[in-house]
Amino acid sequence: MSEIDGWLLQVTSGDPRDGEQKVEMYAAWMGSEDEAAALVAKTFSLGEDQLVAIVDTLSAEELTKLGLSPGGACPYVEDLVTD
Repeated sequence: MSEIDGWLLQVTSGDPRDGEQKVEMYAAWMGSEDEAAALVAKTFSLGEDQLVAIVDTLSAEELTKLGLSPGGACPYVEDLVTD
């Protein structure tokens, strides 16, 4: 099994009962899930009402395709990773 380089995170906000739920995906190049979630929350100024969940792991190659370096976070763009 290869080492985990980073994480794909889902950020959910809004109340689906009000038809206002929004889901965004982010990538973070951090070693642990907690560090990745904290980095995304800080980098993108997430509020307490926004839920952060780990979705998957990302390799260094995938993170580099997103333009990241270790310790960075960005919105996840699937087209950049799958090309």
